[in-house]
Order: sequence, then structure tokens, then C-alpha cells
Amino acid sequence: MTTLTITLYGRYRNAAGTDTITLTIHNPHTIQDIITAFTTHYPAFTKDTTHMMITKNGILTSHTTPITPTDHIAIAPPVVSGG
Repeated sequence: MTTLTITLYGRYRNAAGTDTITLTIHNPHTIQDIITAFTTHYPAFTKDTTHMMITKNGILTSHTTPITPTDHIAIAPPVVSGG
């Protein structure tokens, strides 16, 4: 098991009631493992999974990006434009 601290923004932060959460994940390998754990804790955001903005060490990443326990991960909701 690996414990990761995740920084949250926008409505994710509002739902959690805090800027950071701790997720315990069994043998995480990619950003997708973090997304799966996050939506398990916050199932209302399952519909966002393909459009979440996720950074690893400050760089925007894809779901297949490998991770290590020392990476800084942040999750922000999708950006919506009106126009």
C-alpha cells in the first residue's frame, strides 16, 4: 500500500472540505490509479474522469503517466468555456 497526498482545486476542494487529501492505494503505477481511488472516495466526480486536469510535479499529465510515491499530484476539475 502507498499513501499519497493529493492537492485539490475547485469543486473537488469544495467537496473534500480541504485543499489536500490522502489516498491509500494498493501498488499505484499510473495517474489512472489515482483517478480510480479519487472517484471511489468521491463517486459524484466519476463523470469527470476523462477531462480532469491532473499535474505531476507541476506538469500536466495523461492518465497513463507513471507515478512514484514522492511525486506531487494535483487534481483540478475540467475547464469549461462559454464561448
